[in-house]
Amino acid sequence: MKVTVFDGTKAKADKVVCKTFEEAEKLMRECALKPLASLYFGYEDSECPEFDESPELSVNINGELAMLSYCYMEADEDDEYECDDYEEEGEPCLWFSIGNHKDKVRFLNGKGMKTSFKDGENVVTLEQAIECVKQFYKSNELPDCIEWDRIC
Repeated sequence: MKVTVFDGTKAKADKVVCKTFEEAEKLMRECALKPLASLYFGYEDSECPEFDESPELSVNINGELAMLSYCYMEADEDDEYECDDYEEEGEPCLWFSIGNHKDKVRFLNGKGMKTSFKDGENVVTLEQAIECVKQFYKSNELPDCIEWDRIC
């Protein structure tokens, strides 16, 4: 599985391949030791042709806390990927983790080095995020080990 990693120290991402969940878990634990990190997990079509669509699971990490989002990705004619689950107005649907952290938590904001504070209602533990990635490796589907909020 390809993993795009932003660690907040530079504007560009590192792209790595984690062939096993154990490699992904090790990467996530290493990222938890950094001030902040964002990881984007997804299969390329050539890696996993048995999957019709290519969902992406993103994990934002701040120490022992994380926030996740999930989206189906589908290639267009130019092999550009975009969210595939659309409502009538053409807006993509995303799923965000539901947690119960009391305070706002700082995470990387998208790509690069910018940060923003996110509400604790979307924050889960690092261990829950690791379990989500484990399920994603097995099924390539929305993990069911946490609750999700569908945003369209």
